[in-house]
Amino acid sequence: MTYTRFLELERRLFHIRRYNEERMLVCGDGDFSFAASIASKMAEKGIHLTATVLESETNHRETYLDSEMNTEKIQKFGHDVRFMVDATRLCEHFSSPFDKIQFNFPHIQGKSNIRYNRQLMNDFFTSASRFLKKPNHESKGGHILTALMSVQGGMHAEGMEEWKRSWMPAVYAADANLLLVNMEPFEPQYNLSSYRSRDDQFHLKNPFLYTFASSNDKSELFSSKKDIYLCCHFEIGLESKLNLRSEIEDYLNDQLQYYNTGWLAEVYTRGGMNECDSLFYKVFIYGV
Repeated sequence: MTYTRFLELERRLFHIRRYNEERMLVCGDGDFSFAASIASKMAEKGIHLTATVLESETNHRETYLDSEMNTEKIQKFGHDVRFMVDATRLCEHFSSPFDKIQFNFPHIQGKSNIRYNRQLMNDFFTSASRFLKKPNHESKGGHILTALMSVQGGMHAEGMEEWKRSWMPAVYAADANLLLVNMEPFEPQYNLSSYRSRDDQFHLKNPFLYTFASSNDKSELFSSKKDIYLCCHFEIGLESKLNLRSEIEDYLNDQLQYYNTGWLAEVYTRGGMNECDSLFYKVFIYGV
């Protein structure tokens, strides 16, 4: 066998191995320190990692002191590093699904704004859900993970006002046909850079890692912690001027109990400030 032929066979085997490997995508990875911190472990598990950032390579090198070092550490284990990847437009950068897509502490560039960050969550979930591995009869589907501080995640809110100040990730995930199936404390073991797109550390307050799965993944529906996930939300508009919130809530919960779903409905009203206004009912369905 010639050396050229040997290299060609090795190249083909490499692509076969890559095709059969699990694939993980990391979005918005600051100075690549998160991907660098897990690169060795992922390689040992046979998981191929693709680390991405929004900045161009030139801009990234100029902004982050450890940019080149972390890039080399990731690539040393056979993983990929890609620049100028928009986490809200993954269709422009990828064509194959991932087993895991992770976006730690997503945040719009510049000063914080809840409305814009909610839009970021919405666009990310919509984009990422299209590149999530689909479940089949042989295996589970993929997962989307995002790390957020407790006040951003909203799942620990003690009332509607506190919930309304959160980024409502479970709501926007539900719009993308995703369920929150797990939530656990998150302790970063890497450099928390990229404070407002600068090479500065940011401080965390009670961070959690939220895991989402497709609502079509039946194995997740029956194995997840049902006390934490939001199944769906929707809005009902009725011409009646009567407030039927309690009746609607009771009816939905009777149906959910009848079908033994283990879920709970909560209904809130919107509108009806004037006599001529129709009432709208905001319905949230949770696991219990």
